[in-house]
Amino acid sequence: QELRDRNYEKFMSLWGPYYNLQYSLCFFRDPAYLFRDLPVLKNNVFDVVFILPGISGGVGGIQVVIDLCNSLIERGIKSMVLVVGTGSIDSLREYQEKLLFCPVFLSGAEELYKTKITAKIVLGTLFITAVMGQKFAKICNARYFNFVQGYEPYFSNAVFYQQAIDSYGLAEKNITISKWLETKIKDLNPEFETNTI
Repeated sequence: QELRDRNYEKFMSLWGPYYNLQYSLCFFRDPAYLFRDLPVLKNNVFDVVFILPGISGGVGGIQVVIDLCNSLIERGIKSMVLVVGTGSIDSLREYQEKLLFCPVFLSGAEELYKTKITAKIVLGTLFITAVMGQKFAKICNARYFNFVQGYEPYFSNAVFYQQAIDSYGLAEKNITISKWLETKIKDLNPEFETNTI
C-alpha cells in the first residue's frame, strides 16, 4: 500500500491536472454514470420522443436529432430518444457529441410497444421508423410526425422508394429541414402535410 501511495503521489504531481481533466470528461461518458440519472427511470412521460433506428457519431442525421433533443431539454421540454433495433449503451462510448440524456435502447418494435414510456409527440426520424412510430404514438395517444432530413425515396438507390413515400402519409405532418425537401414531398402527393422548420 505504501508503494501504491507513493506512486499515486508521483503520478499526480507529474500528470495530475491533465489526468483530472481527462477523468472528468471520461466519467460523464461512462454508461454507469449515464444510467445513474436516466430520466426514464424517474418519469416515463415525455413531451417529445424521437425514434432512431440506431446511433452513431459519424452520421449527420443522427447528430441533428440528438442536437434537437438536447435543445428541447435545455428549453425545459422533456424529451428523449428511443433507439429501436440496433445498438446498445456501448454505442455511446464512441459517440463524441454532447448528450444531455441517455437514449433508451430497445431491441425492436415489439419492445417499443410494451415499454412504459409515453409521450405527447412522437417523431419518426427515418422512413423505416414511421410504421412503428405511428403505432407507438397511437398506444401513447400522442401526435405523430416524421422528421425528414433527406429525400428518402432515393436512399439506397431507391430500393425502398415506395416504402419511403408511404411513410409520408402516416404522419399528421412531415417536418423537413429545407424548402426544397418540403416541395419534393408535396410534389409526391399534395395531401402530405409538410412544413419546414
